[in-house]
Amino acid sequence: MSNMMSMIRFLYDRLPFHIAMVIVIALPFALYAILPIMVFKMLAVATVAPFITFLVIGLHAAVTRHA
Repeated sequence: MSNMMSMIRFLYDRLPFHIAMVIVIALPFALYAILPIMVFKMLAVATVAPFITFLVIGLHAAVTRHA
């Protein structure tokens, strides 16, 4: 997992935020679609799951935030 975080940090340091975010989110989906090997499909799903979880938690916090 530390290698994945290193890659994400590398992208965020060198690219504008919105481009780095698109690459980080799209890369696992591209791996899932392009590579037919089951190991890569499991890796892609395992990579995307935390981002989706954080997105749901963030949206929930934004919607239920009390002033």
